[in-house]
Amino acid sequence: MERTVAVQKIDLATAQPHRYVVGWLVGLSGALRGESFPVRMGRNVLGRDRRSDVVVNDDQASAHHADLVFRPEEMRFILMDHNSTNGTYVNESEIEPRRDLSAGDIVRIGSHRLLFIPLCGEGYMWDSEGVLE
Repeated sequence: MERTVAVQKIDLATAQPHRYVVGWLVGLSGALRGESFPVRMGRNVLGRDRRSDVVVNDDQASAHHADLVFRPEEMRFILMDHNSTNGTYVNESEIEPRRDLSAGDIVRIGSHRLLFIPLCGEGYMWDSEGVLE
């Protein structure tokens, strides 16, 4: 017996690029201790909302607290506070409103601290076929 399966046609011109992993945030404290969160190409949302890329379950965290963006054309990781009430900190300094991240930086949202570990940068980058060079 043959089956016919309907598959939605994908328009490659408007398809979203694959969101490859370009780094990680690793929890250093609280309930996040020892957990790792992939940082993907494009925008990554940090906050209390369950739909966030990095969920920070802390009363001092906003639902959409901050964004971490990787810009491949500039080889930059940029952390941006999203008008949070309690601020976003890097290495215990409040960011106003954004800051570039470097390897080993500690991001703090509320009482939660996360270590930033980049994958892509000067040494490695995903090419157009998804190969890490």
